[in-house]
Amino acid sequence: MNSKKIILLLLLVVSSAAALQLYNLTAMALWHDEAFSALLVRYDIKEMLYRIGLDVHPPLYYLLLKGWAAFLGNSLFALRLFSVFFGAMTVLAVYVFVMEAFRSRKLAFFSSALLAANSFQIQYAMEARMYTLAAFLTVISGYFLLKAL
Repeated sequence: MNSKKIILLLLLVVSSAAALQLYNLTAMALWHDEAFSALLVRYDIKEMLYRIGLDVHPPLYYLLLKGWAAFLGNSLFALRLFSVFFGAMTVLAVYVFVMEAFRSRKLAFFSSALLAANSFQIQYAMEARMYTLAAFLTVISGYFLLKAL
Protein backbone atom coordinates (compact mmCIF):
# COMPACT_ATOMS: atom_id res chain seq x y z
CA MET A 1 0.00 0.00 0.00
CA ASN A 2 1.48 3.36 -0.97
CA SER A 3 1.84 6.24 1.45
CA LYS A 4 -1.06 8.27 -0.03
CA LYS A 5 -3.49 5.40 0.52
CA ILE A 6 -2.20 4.90 4.07
CA ILE A 7 -2.64 8.58 4.89
CA LEU A 8 -6.14 8.65 3.36
CA LEU A 9 -7.21 5.53 5.22
CA LEU A 10 -5.81 6.85 8.49
CA LEU A 11 -7.53 10.18 7.88
CA LEU A 12 -10.79 8.31 7.30
CA VAL A 13 -10.45 6.40 10.58
CA VAL A 14 -9.60 9.54 12.59
CA SER A 15 -12.39 11.51 10.87
CA SER A 16 -14.86 8.73 11.62
CA ALA A 17 -13.82 8.81 15.26
CA ALA A 18 -14.33 12.58 15.40
CA ALA A 19 -17.70 12.30 13.66
CA LEU A 20 -18.91 9.67 16.13
CA GLN A 21 -17.72 11.80 19.02
CA LEU A 22 -19.28 15.00 17.64
CA TYR A 23 -22.69 13.42 17.08
CA ASN A 24 -25.08 14.87 19.68
CA LEU A 25 -22.15 16.54 21.46
CA THR A 26 -24.34 19.14 23.13
CA ALA A 27 -27.53 17.08 23.47
CA MET A 28 -27.00 16.67 27.21
CA ALA A 29 -26.41 19.48 29.68
CA LEU A 30 -23.25 19.81 31.75
CA TRP A 31 -23.09 17.48 34.70
CA HIS A 32 -21.41 18.36 38.00
CA ASP A 33 -17.79 17.53 37.14
CA GLU A 34 -18.03 19.18 33.73
CA ALA A 35 -19.49 22.28 35.35
CA PHE A 36 -16.47 22.36 37.67
CA SER A 37 -14.17 22.35 34.64
CA ALA A 38 -16.24 25.03 32.92
CA LEU A 39 -16.22 27.31 35.96
CA LEU A 40 -12.55 26.76 36.72
CA VAL A 41 -11.36 28.07 33.35
CA ARG A 42 -13.26 31.33 33.90
CA TYR A 43 -11.01 32.38 36.78
CA ASP A 44 -7.82 34.35 36.27
CA ILE A 45 -4.74 32.15 36.29
CA LYS A 46 -3.74 32.90 39.88
CA GLU A 47 -7.17 32.03 41.28
CA MET A 48 -7.41 29.05 38.97
CA LEU A 49 -4.08 27.64 40.16
CA TYR A 50 -5.15 28.10 43.77
CA ARG A 51 -8.40 26.20 43.15
CA ILE A 52 -6.61 23.50 41.16
CA GLY A 53 -4.39 22.98 44.21
CA LEU A 54 -7.49 22.20 46.25
CA ASP A 55 -8.68 19.61 43.72
CA VAL A 56 -7.58 15.97 43.53
CA HIS A 57 -7.09 15.93 39.75
CA PRO A 58 -3.82 16.73 37.97
CA PRO A 59 -3.59 20.37 36.80
CA LEU A 60 -2.46 19.85 33.19
CA TYR A 61 -5.96 19.29 31.84
CA TYR A 62 -7.31 22.49 33.40
CA LEU A 63 -4.37 24.56 32.20
CA LEU A 64 -4.71 23.28 28.65
CA LEU A 65 -8.48 23.74 28.74
CA LYS A 66 -8.01 27.36 29.83
CA GLY A 67 -5.78 27.99 26.82
CA TRP A 68 -8.31 26.25 24.57
CA ALA A 69 -11.17 28.33 26.00
CA ALA A 70 -9.16 31.53 25.48
CA PHE A 71 -9.27 30.86 21.73
CA LEU A 72 -12.60 29.07 21.24
CA GLY A 73 -14.66 30.36 24.15
CA ASN A 74 -16.22 28.49 27.02
CA SER A 75 -19.46 27.34 25.46
CA LEU A 76 -20.58 23.79 26.05
CA PHE A 77 -19.59 22.87 22.49
CA ALA A 78 -16.14 24.47 22.74
CA LEU A 79 -15.33 22.84 26.08
CA ARG A 80 -16.40 19.39 24.92
CA LEU A 81 -14.62 19.88 21.61
CA PHE A 82 -11.34 19.86 23.56
CA SER A 83 -12.08 16.28 24.62
CA VAL A 84 -13.16 15.36 21.09
CA PHE A 85 -9.83 16.65 19.79
CA PHE A 86 -7.86 14.43 22.16
CA GLY A 87 -10.25 11.54 21.49
CA ALA A 88 -9.43 11.73 17.78
CA MET A 89 -5.73 12.20 18.49
CA THR A 90 -5.80 9.08 20.67
CA VAL A 91 -7.04 7.08 17.68
CA LEU A 92 -4.09 8.39 15.68
CA ALA A 93 -1.71 7.68 18.58
CA VAL A 94 -2.95 4.08 18.80
CA TYR A 95 -2.09 3.61 15.13
CA VAL A 96 1.43 4.95 15.69
CA PHE A 97 1.89 2.90 18.87
CA VAL A 98 0.75 -0.37 17.32
CA MET A 99 2.90 0.23 14.24
CA GLU A 100 5.92 0.71 16.50
CA ALA A 101 5.08 -2.24 18.75
CA PHE A 102 4.05 -4.86 16.17
CA ARG A 103 5.19 -3.52 12.78
CA SER A 104 1.84 -4.50 11.29
CA ARG A 105 -0.10 -1.95 9.29
CA LYS A 106 -3.24 -4.13 9.29
CA LEU A 107 -3.16 -4.53 13.06
CA ALA A 108 -2.52 -0.80 13.50
CA PHE A 109 -5.51 0.12 11.31
CA PHE A 110 -7.69 -2.48 13.03
CA SER A 111 -6.68 -1.23 16.49
CA SER A 112 -7.30 2.41 15.68
CA ALA A 113 -10.65 1.59 13.99
CA LEU A 114 -11.65 -0.47 17.02
CA LEU A 115 -10.85 2.45 19.32
CA ALA A 116 -12.66 4.90 17.02
CA ALA A 117 -15.88 2.86 17.35
CA ASN A 118 -15.45 2.04 21.05
CA SER A 119 -18.50 3.22 22.99
CA PHE A 120 -16.45 4.15 26.08
CA GLN A 121 -14.08 6.25 23.98
CA ILE A 122 -17.02 8.00 22.32
CA GLN A 123 -18.76 8.65 25.64
CA TYR A 124 -15.66 10.02 27.36
CA ALA A 125 -14.86 12.22 24.37
CA MET A 126 -18.25 13.84 24.85
CA GLU A 127 -17.44 15.05 28.37
CA ALA A 128 -15.48 18.15 29.34
CA ARG A 129 -13.18 16.12 31.58
CA MET A 130 -9.61 14.84 31.40
CA TYR A 131 -10.37 11.29 30.26
CA THR A 132 -9.35 11.55 26.60
CA LEU A 133 -6.28 13.62 27.45
CA ALA A 134 -5.26 10.89 29.89
CA ALA A 135 -5.81 8.18 27.26
CA PHE A 136 -3.80 10.16 24.70
CA LEU A 137 -0.91 10.75 27.09
CA THR A 138 -0.92 7.09 28.13
CA VAL A 139 -0.69 5.84 24.55
CA ILE A 140 1.97 8.40 23.62
CA SER A 141 3.94 7.48 26.76
CA GLY A 142 3.81 3.84 25.71
CA TYR A 143 5.07 4.78 22.27
CA PHE A 144 8.02 6.71 23.70
CA LEU A 145 8.79 3.88 26.09
CA LEU A 146 9.00 1.49 23.14
CA LYS A 147 11.25 3.92 21.29
CA ALA A 148 13.50 4.23 24.34
CA LEU A 149 13.79 0.47 24.78
